[in-house]
Amino acid sequence: MAVNAKRLELIVLLIELGADPYTRSLVLNYLVLDDLKGLLVTPRDIVCLRGAEVLSVFVDTLRRNGHELEVVRDTIENVVEVFWPTTGKDTGPDRGLD
Repeated sequence: MAVNAKRLELIVLLIELGADPYTRSLVLNYLVLDDLKGLLVTPRDIVCLRGAEVLSVFVDTLRRNGHELEVVRDTIENVVEVFWPTTGKDTGPDRGLD
């Protein structure tokens, strides 16, 4: 929710306190694209939609706290993706409420 609301100081605090960036939560109706509503998403899924400043704070804070990740920009479709090594953790299905 902090990522979706663009609350930079809260993003930093949560990551520094050990929040799991792999955890999925159900997207509700708060300032999200219609095609994401009802899906289970991670903060990474939302951060790329919230602009360069949010992405930068999220990525920099994760790296400072020991997370390995890579940011890739598709220049053809102008899309940014964040990739990190797999965790081996089963986070369940991608779909939430159908």
